[in-house]
Amino acid sequence: MDRFLNYLNTIFNLSDAAKDYLSIHGKIKVFPAGSYYKFDDEKIEKWCFMLEGLAARIGFENDNEVIERIYCKDFYFSGTKHVFSKTSERISIKFLRKSEIYEIQNHHLRIAFQQYQELQECYLVLKEYEIQYIKDLLSILKSPSKKRLYELHRRQPFLLSILTVKEKISYLNFKNIKEYYSSLGFLIYST
Repeated sequence: MDRFLNYLNTIFNLSDAAKDYLSIHGKIKVFPAGSYYKFDDEKIEKWCFMLEGLAARIGFENDNEVIERIYCKDFYFSGTKHVFSKTSERISIKFLRKSEIYEIQNHHLRIAFQQYQELQECYLVLKEYEIQYIKDLLSILKSPSKKRLYELHRRQPFLLSILTVKEKISYLNFKNIKEYYSSLGFLIYST
């Protein structure tokens, strides 16, 4: 719990009351690699913050899992469309490595935003980080397949070393292993 509170404290100085609220209403959970937090259209009205490990937002294309987004340390996700929604999304969330998360029910987090301004501020900063992450991902995916590993290295270097080749192929929308190795050659040549 301290790791989560300490991280938020780096964004905005939290009051003791806000820390107590998060400690009372949230909990730490551990998930093994390969397990799922939610399946396809399942609705879990909870907000989660990654303390360690690696998880992925998984979509399906022709019955194959496709990594749409990666969640690693200091990222967050929700079991619904967002913390203010009660609607699910047609995605799964899968833990790619053993992971530890902080989990709180959406309605408790919404109450926290109303009662503690600093938590609302923290959430807005986390949302800005997410928006920048998505902009970077879209920029990577818009680049020609040959340049995608290079763009990953430039825009999201923290993912380059933690994803397996198979995960990179899925995340970067390569059609096959040949596209991956072509992109790897471009990365090696360009750096």
